Amino acid sequence: MPSPQSEFSVEVDRVLQDLVPTFMDNRRKDIAQLETSLRQNDFDTIRDIGHKMCGSGGSYGFEAISVIGKTLETSASRNDAAAVEQAVRSLSDYVERVRISYV
Repeated sequence: MPSPQSEFSVEVDRVLQDLVPTFMDNRRKDIAQLETSLRQNDFDTIRDIGHKMCGSGGSYGFEAISVIGKTLETSASRNDAAAVEQAVRSLSDYVERVRISYV
């Protein structure tokens, strides 16, 4: 997972420029759903969200989101609430600090 730092820089293909804001908004919605699911010990939903993030992050140029998604998926499969909580914090930090440039 990405380490804490002041910001993350990501270069995204200009072709995706119109799609990225929605993609990032959806990750913010995922964070809210993950927090709710964690409080409810709903590891199936967490695993599903993680699986989708793992598959989609790299397609948009956000490899860190794919890595976090895989961590969520794996941790939820083990019902590991502490690891899920850490991954959600990492995702939230990443989404808050990422700086996107289009190339």
